[in-house]
Amino acid sequence: MQKKKKWLRWVFVLFLVWVGYSWLSGNSGIINQVRLYQENKELQSKLDSLETVKKEIDVQRARLRSDKFYLEKVIREELGMAKPEEKVYRLRK
Repeated sequence: MQKKKKWLRWVFVLFLVWVGYSWLSGNSGIINQVRLYQENKELQSKLDSLETVKKEIDVQRARLRSDKFYLEKVIREELGMAKPEEKVYRLRK
């Protein structure tokens, strides 16, 4: 009788250890769920920043298509172009 109780106790302890291990690890374990939650937050943050950049680019594209003065400004500043009668002076630092 004593051996049977001891044996059942060990089986119960091993069962609890297995349940605890399964609960903490594995694909649906708490550790993995916390890691996935943090990864999801990081990806959502990146997505938000990329959406902001996309909106800025869309605004800039719309301005380039509709605003001739803005288009001229961009051509002059970013491409370094000038009208035929203009002289461009570049200062070196």
